[in-house]
Amino acid sequence: MCILISSIEHPDYPFILLSNRDEYFKRPTQRAHFKDYDGVRVLSPLDLGRQEHGTWIAVNTDGKLAVLVNYREKSNKDQISEISRGVLPLQYLISDELNEEWYTKLNKLISEKLPLGILDTVDDNVLSRIGGFSILYGQLNINKSTGTIEPLNILSNRGDVGKIFESNGDTSISDDIEIQKTFGLSNSLYNDPWRKVELGQKMLKETIQNSVKDNYTHDQLIESCFEILSYDTYNRNVAKNGTPHEAILELRNSIYIPPIELGTVNQLPDSSTVGKFYGTRTQTIIILDKKGNMHYYERDIHSSDSIDKNVKSKTNHFQFNISNK
Repeated sequence: MCILISSIEHPDYPFILLSNRDEYFKRPTQRAHFKDYDGVRVLSPLDLGRQEHGTWIAVNTDGKLAVLVNYREKSNKDQISEISRGVLPLQYLISDELNEEWYTKLNKLISEKLPLGILDTVDDNVLSRIGGFSILYGQLNINKSTGTIEPLNILSNRGDVGKIFESNGDTSISDDIEIQKTFGLSNSLYNDPWRKVELGQKMLKETIQNSVKDNYTHDQLIESCFEILSYDTYNRNVAKNGTPHEAILELRNSIYIPPIELGTVNQLPDSSTVGKFYGTRTQTIIILDKKGNMHYYERDIHSSDSIDKNVKSKTNHFQFNISNK
């Protein structure tokens, strides 16, 4: 049950995004790295569990961003889609289409970029063969007069299409989501957030307020954001004594998911990606300052299906400037 929390409320950082990837520890994954796609330099981890080698979070050196979360289907068998949802973030970042054009041409654009053998023809309906998802995407442009970023886009094939971080609130999303300055998303519809999302939004708001009041350094702010991503309220008694269904539902209540045994619960068919333990295995922080310096932090917590040995997390930091692009 992955989560992203983003905010435009910090006066020195026009954009902050926090992300936890909750996944089976056995699933093969390549850590975040730079890679060139058709002349576009992209920074992202890669999911090696599907032949498309997609991703759930990515930025490029021009300042485009895409973050994907799965939609939690009612049936486990519907969780595995014919085409990986991970193609979406990469396809957006390498596309030279404007946001609206990309959405309009999405089916055709993805078809043309998929590896040979996945589709019979490029005219196949790709979106009908991708499982439920929500994706936050857009260009991180800083408005010179206001010092804030331009609105970002939100798209779900189980919900609506619209924008967030809008100042006038004239987009199509309901419940004033578009004008929220701190926005969270997990594996439900974004206008029906789970408890973990509401908790994450509250904690990020408080962290930003405290960082301004107490004049946090950059490093102090980053560590405070990692503390949010590591906030664990998962009820172990539910996992130990409850039904498998209750153990899965409890995932909705904690930002951080400790290692829990779900391999025998979900009974998914792919033994190469489904192991014994499931939980938060990768944490990512993306933060943009007013000068256009983008910082990308990735903390890798679990990369093995064994938790018998002491886990030593490793944090990588990437930095580049998008203002001169």
